[in-house]
Amino acid sequence: GDTVKLLLNGKSMGRKRLKEGKAEFKLRYTPGELTAVVYDSQGRETGQSQLFSSVGRVRLCLEPEKARLATGEVVCVPVTLAGTNGVRECAADRCLTATVEGGELLAFGSANPRTEERFDAGECSTYYGRAMAVVRAGKPGRLVLTVRDGSQEVSAVMDVEG
Repeated sequence: GDTVKLLLNGKSMGRKRLKEGKAEFKLRYTPGELTAVVYDSQGRETGQSQLFSSVGRVRLCLEPEKARLATGEVVCVPVTLAGTNGVRECAADRCLTATVEGGELLAFGSANPRTEERFDAGECSTYYGRAMAVVRAGKPGRLVLTVRDGSQEVSAVMDVEG
């Protein structure tokens, strides 16, 4: 691209020439949608990209890979801190606790490359709003993973078949 236009919540924040593929804009943080539109030297749009901010109260979200498991099967359950609009909140990391009924918690942690937390302790801090629980299904029935952060408690229920 030749130039880029930056829009904040639909309002233009200016247009700048790209230098070595970059343009620098100085803005005050405002929640919402940030859009960069790239133009070629003839002024034709060649692409765009958006960033969205999390809005509202941050909540815990559990998203198991599968809802139905076989006895002994292992499943990963991503844990995300998200606003009411479903956008991940990267700047509100929290200490979480995980427990499992009807199975076994094999690991609970984040992708933090410098953590000193143990993956087998049932506690971890999110990293950029994310963590992961790895659980093994027990006997037929229900497997319930519960994650708490002090003010919230959320559970994911999975069916275990024999």
